[in-house]
Amino acid sequence: MKFAYGMTISLFLTAAVINVAYGAPQDSWINPITFAARSELPILDLPSLEFAEISVSTKRTAENWLNERKFRAIESRDIEFFGQAAFSCVAQKKPFLIRAVYANGGSGRFLVRRYGENLQVSYDTLGSASEAQRSALIVCLEFEPKEIYNIVSFTM
Repeated sequence: MKFAYGMTISLFLTAAVINVAYGAPQDSWINPITFAARSELPILDLPSLEFAEISVSTKRTAENWLNERKFRAIESRDIEFFGQAAFSCVAQKKPFLIRAVYANGGSGRFLVRRYGENLQVSYDTLGSASEAQRSALIVCLEFEPKEIYNIVSFTM
């Protein structure tokens, strides 16, 4: 009985994420992770000190920079331009600007998980589903990502 209950909850949560990820109209920045990418190792959550959201005033610039690609390497001076003067990467890591999406007016939090050389950026928020908005994160990495995946998940 415990297994059936767990399966029901898992299916419900999966359906909620799929609904957000594949709802119409779909933003091209919403890109759920594939099963193949989820199987790559290592699987690690990046510490929150290794990434930062850009400032609101620079979102349009970030969207232009990321229009044709999901990430790009940036310089230290770009970190300050994107409104994060107090943020920096340790010596062996490089800063990357990567696509991110959020919802519900920014009332949640970003999580960045590494699957091999892939990154999944998820935004977890409370409340009912709302339209996803574009943003970007500055992420410190010791490798160049192969792929960036973005989702928004809602908890009722």
